[in-house]
Amino acid sequence: MLSQAVNNEHHLKKWYVDPIYWRTLLFVSVPGGVALALVWFAWNLFEGERYNQKLQADLEIGVVNHAVDLESWFTAAGQHLAIARQSAAVRRFHEDPKAATDALLIRAREIPNLMQLRIIDLAGNEVIRLDRRNGQVAVIGNDDLQNKADRYYFQDAQNLSEAEIYISPIDLNVELDVVEVPWRPTVRLATPVMSFAGNQEGLLIFNVDMSLPLSTFIRGRDGVGTIRLLDHDGYWLAGMPDNMLWGFMTGSTTDVGRSDPALWQRLRAIDETNSFQYGDDYFYVERLRLSDLLGEGYQISSGQDAVGLYVMGVDAAYKRMFAPEARDILLLFIGGALIVVLAGYIAFLVVKRKASTRARLQVEGQLVRAQRMASLGQIVAGVSHELRTPIGNAYSVTTTLDEQVDELQGLVDPGP
Repeated sequence: MLSQAVNNEHHLKKWYVDPIYWRTLLFVSVPGGVALALVWFAWNLFEGERYNQKLQADLEIGVVNHAVDLESWFTAAGQHLAIARQSAAVRRFHEDPKAATDALLIRAREIPNLMQLRIIDLAGNEVIRLDRRNGQVAVIGNDDLQNKADRYYFQDAQNLSEAEIYISPIDLNVELDVVEVPWRPTVRLATPVMSFAGNQEGLLIFNVDMSLPLSTFIRGRDGVGTIRLLDHDGYWLAGMPDNMLWGFMTGSTTDVGRSDPALWQRLRAIDETNSFQYGDDYFYVERLRLSDLLGEGYQISSGQDAVGLYVMGVDAAYKRMFAPEARDILLLFIGGALIVVLAGYIAFLVVKRKASTRARLQVEGQLVRAQRMASLGQIVAGVSHELRTPIGNAYSVTTTLDEQVDELQGLVDPGP
C-alpha cells in the first residue's frame, strides 16, 4: 500500500509526460485561443467603425475649411475685379492711361494678394501693367510690356460678354516664357473692359497670388494624413511632394488619370462631396466648380462651369485588424500566454486529480481485499472450530478403544 502511494507521488512528479496533461492543455488552449480571436475581431470591428467615423469627420472639417478659404480668396478677387471694371478711369484707359494706372495702383495697394494687374488690348498687348515685387507695387514701363496673344488665358477670355468673368486654371507664373522660380502659384481673373459707347476695348486681368492659400494644404508623412488639391485634369496642385506637383508645367506624368485610373474615375463621378475607402486610405472629397468659387452674383464664361477643383482629404483607414501595431502584437502575445498558462494549470490540476483518484481507488481496492481476507479468515476459523470438536471426540474415542483393546488382549493372552 505504501509502495503504491509512493508510485502515485512519483507519477505526479512527472505530470508533464502524462498524455492527459497534453490533451487537457490542447482542449483548453484551442477554445481559449478562438475566444481571444473572436474578442479581437469584435473589438476591431467596433474600434474600426468608431475610428473611421471620427476620421471622416476630421477630414470633412479639414476639406470644408480649405474649400471655404479658396472660395473666399476667389470671391474677394472677383469682387475687386468687378468693381475695377466699372471704374471710369479704367474704361477710358486708351484715352488716359495714367489715370487708369493710378486707379489700378490704388486697388493694388489695398489688396495684397494681387500680384499683377493688367489691361491688355484686343491684340494681346499689355497697355498697363502693375507688378508686386518684394511687397511693393511697381508700374512696369512701356519697354518691359509684353504681348500675351499666345497665352491660353488671353485666347480663352477674348469671347467674354460684358458681365462675364473668366477664371484660369491655377498654374505657375510665367515670365518671358520661363516658369518663375521660386514657384508662384497663380490664378488669373479676366473680364472685358467696355467703353462708355458699349464697345470692348480690351481685357482687365488680375493675377492672384495663390501661394498663401495653397501653403495651408497639409502634406503628411509618406503622403498619408493630408489635405490635397487636384485640378480638373487630375494634376496635383498642393498637398503632395514637390516632384509630384504642377505636372502639366514641369513635364512630369504625375497626373492621377495615368497613375491611378480607377481613383480618377471615382473622383470624376463626384458631383459635390463624397467619402469612400480606396485601398488602405480613406477619402473625403469636395468638388468645387468655378461658379462656387466666385459665389453668387457673378457670371463665369460659358463652358467653364464643368471646370473646377477637387479638395481632397486623405488619411490611412483603420487597418489594425490585419496589420496590428507593436502594442497590439504585445497584447495578443500576453493574452495568448495567459491562456496557455491557465490551460497548463488546469491540465496540471486535472492530472493531479486523476492521480489522486487513481490512488484513492487503489487504496479502496486494497481495503476491500483486506476485508475479504479477514472475512475468509473468520470463515476458516469457524469451520476449523466446528471440525475440531468432532475430530477431537473421535480421536478421544479411538484412543480409549485402543487402550481397552490392549488391555483385553493382555487378559486373553497372558505372558509366558
